[in-house]
Amino acid sequence: MKKFFLLFLAVTLFSLSGYSQTSTASGDVGMLAVTAFVPHQDAVPAQAEKNLEAKIKQMVSSNGMSSLSNSRFAIIPHVMVTDKQVQASAPPMIVLNADITFYFGDVESGNVFGSVTKSYKGVGQNDTKAFVAIANSIKPKDPEILEFIESGKVKIIEYYDKQADQIIKKALAAADMGNYDQAIADILMIPEACSKYSDAINAASQVFQKKVDNEGATLYNEAYTLWNAQQNYEGAEQACAILARIHPLSSYFPKARTLSDNIGKRVREIDKREWNFMLKQQQNEVDLQKALINATKEVAKAEASRPVYNYNVIWW
Repeated sequence: MKKFFLLFLAVTLFSLSGYSQTSTASGDVGMLAVTAFVPHQDAVPAQAEKNLEAKIKQMVSSNGMSSLSNSRFAIIPHVMVTDKQVQASAPPMIVLNADITFYFGDVESGNVFGSVTKSYKGVGQNDTKAFVAIANSIKPKDPEILEFIESGKVKIIEYYDKQADQIIKKALAAADMGNYDQAIADILMIPEACSKYSDAINAASQVFQKKVDNEGATLYNEAYTLWNAQQNYEGAEQACAILARIHPLSSYFPKARTLSDNIGKRVREIDKREWNFMLKQQQNEVDLQKALINATKEVAKAEASRPVYNYNVIWW
């Protein structure tokens, strides 16, 4: 069962729609997480900024990384218009030439991993359309961009190789204080390419087990106390509703099943009514895969506790 969970933990992360992120897919566990951020620049229309951000996200995703809205690692473009002309045509067309410098770096430390400058040309009926044409002409698989991104990826991996032990240590300390979700979210930021990735997954699974065991103990004791105080059909319903919230991987799940069996027998003795809670429990087992996926989604809510980086102050 634990191996089954580890598999899902390793391949299911962050739809993590409860997360303060916008574009990481549910299969992004183990991938390098990078933010595509376009700072406001007076010369660049808002619509063109959105197109430029979308192109950078394509650079990230098409080169084996995960696009995350709040990563300490970011690709940030700076746009410089080098020439603007009005083409005598019907209708008149705006012709823009611009140099875009893409920077890849660590927002938290301020370190720049590298940069690459590319020249683009855009034509449109107005400045916005010309800038959008420039953004759309960016090729994520451009050899120079590929080399630029690969260099940044190497730097990120080097960072995690050096910091993984410390990240895991701090996360385990957070787990000891009951901050299980935060601990798992922090650990799972360590990418698969890191030499300590297997250590990270093992640590995450340990924290998750503590989480569901702790929650299971609380729920079991609540249900047990309620049932002992109210041994009738209504009490049985309330107690078993609580037991149903215990995660199937919790060490308290077998005890919950035993208690539900005893409750069912007692209900039939004192109330002479049918009891179908065991069927619900069996269905929970059938849906174990779904439960595991949902569990990783819940864990991702801890992203809200991460530092919020102000990318606007970064001007490499």
